[in-house]
Amino acid sequence: MDDKMPNDNTKVPAISVCMPVYNGKTFLPRAFQSLAAQTFRDFEIIIVDDGSTDGSANEGQRLLLDNHLQGTVIRTTNQGAEQARDVACAHARAMVIAHLDCDDIWDSSYLSTMIAILKSHPDLDLVYCDILQESAEGGAILKSAISPWIDLSQASREKDLYIFPSGRFFKLLLGGIVLLPSCTVYTKALYKRAGPYSASIPEARTSLDWYFGLRASRSGTIAFLRRPLVRRYLHGANASGDLVKLTTWNVRVLQSILADRTLSKDERRIACAKGAVISIWACDITLRIDQNHWSAIKWALTSLRFRINWHAARMLVLSLIPRFFVEGVRKIQATVRN
Repeated sequence: MDDKMPNDNTKVPAISVCMPVYNGKTFLPRAFQSLAAQTFRDFEIIIVDDGSTDGSANEGQRLLLDNHLQGTVIRTTNQGAEQARDVACAHARAMVIAHLDCDDIWDSSYLSTMIAILKSHPDLDLVYCDILQESAEGGAILKSAISPWIDLSQASREKDLYIFPSGRFFKLLLGGIVLLPSCTVYTKALYKRAGPYSASIPEARTSLDWYFGLRASRSGTIAFLRRPLVRRYLHGANASGDLVKLTTWNVRVLQSILADRTLSKDERRIACAKGAVISIWACDITLRIDQNHWSAIKWALTSLRFRINWHAARMLVLSLIPRFFVEGVRKIQATVRN
């Protein structure tokens, strides 16, 4: 049962800002400072406290009142950030949804810029912007400058706004691009079409942001604003998990996507190629670093199920030979003893 701590206003806002929080009390004042500084004021804040033990819910309520912001705090048992996003979206009253993770901050023009784009382009369902990644030492790096953020050649350009034709962005996301929640704003209608973040595979955890983006890009039109209006603070508590576990979740997402029979041959080819590559990577890590042969065999077979490839076959052989050798030595030792 949700435990609400309301700060109600009867007027329906233009934007619902959804904020999942898990033991994020120390980050909340920074996030609320950016919310209070927004030039666009017609928004509500829905904080979902995901079973925190540090008093995050009370801190959120205090910050709402101190900053005279419209909002609600909802307490839930700990289920994960993506499930908390779904709780927030279910309580959102506005027709436009924005997400702000408690350890991220927005430029003061963020909401005004993003909603203006949606209003001036009625065919758009989702718009997202570039992001600055801020280290604990205080340095900041533009996200699009350090990773294959996007192929802008496939979009039509309006100054620093790039609008992608229907279906194009889905292929880019299959390559591994993730729509980070704190830099996305979309219509509630798109959310309903795409389905909840935790739809069908809630065990995929942090890969659910990717999964939602994949489904949303098949259901709506997406635009990218090449302007960094979000700062993401990188720290040890960022939800990423170990990389092999993350690969496991990514494989589950791809398997779910591939189960869709409406995929085109090209979309299926891209998804299979991605699954084969990340499975081989996990195979290499588990064999070379963890020295877990059974896990390596599993990952090699997973790669081959996505796509027949030489790398997976080679890794499978490397995974099998040492185990056969060890078992052979044990049999010889047993024979000698007898």
